[in-house]
Amino acid sequence: MNTKCKILIAEDEEINFFLLKLWIQDSYCIIHAKNGEEAIKLLNENPNINLVIMDIRMPYMNGIEATKTIRETNATIPIIAHTAYAMNDEHTSIMEAGFNDILIKPSNKDSIIQMLKKYLID
Repeated sequence: MNTKCKILIAEDEEINFFLLKLWIQDSYCIIHAKNGEEAIKLLNENPNINLVIMDIRMPYMNGIEATKTIRETNATIPIIAHTAYAMNDEHTSIMEAGFNDILIKPSNKDSIIQMLKKYLID
């Protein structure tokens, strides 16, 4: 895998971030945001980020609002929703916000790796 790829993980729950980091840190450089506002700030400060994993329910600014804001200036970066809430109506609002894909919690290492391979070139 490409050790040069940078992934921004926007996740307010420490245990969820810890698991994602544990599963992918050997292959990717990880940047952590604890809410949507911080995700936007870090993405603007690090234009070499290759992909975003965005929790939907976060304090200050949720993942849907953060993604809509990101899409105003960056239409190409892959943004993956990582959520436990993916009923039909929420699935639609997630995709309409500009996400490329959805990972349902609880996720596992294999589903994360497969999703990253789908959007990142090794």
